[in-house]
Amino acid sequence: MKKSRMQKRKSPSQLIDERIKELGDWRGTMLSRLRVLIKQADPQVVEEWKWRGVPVWSHEGMICTGERYKIPPASSMPVLRETPGVPSTFTRVTR
Repeated sequence: MKKSRMQKRKSPSQLIDERIKELGDWRGTMLSRLRVLIKQADPQVVEEWKWRGVPVWSHEGMICTGERYKIPPASSMPVLRETPGVPSTFTRVTR
């Protein structure tokens, strides 16, 4: 998706809507489902558009990115892990 002046005026939510339609296959379906789940889990979540056109959801820190792949569904989520001797660490988890 090329950046244009028009695109700069669009909200992140509008850009995510366009990405879902643009994908048009299981990736769009999965991104749409992921978006619904995130909004249900945290109604105050903020949708952002970053890193060369990647949807990002955050609320007091990043929750999830909606990267697109050609292989089965994947999302990157920072996951809080308890590590002995360390207050907390974030680990990138992909599925």
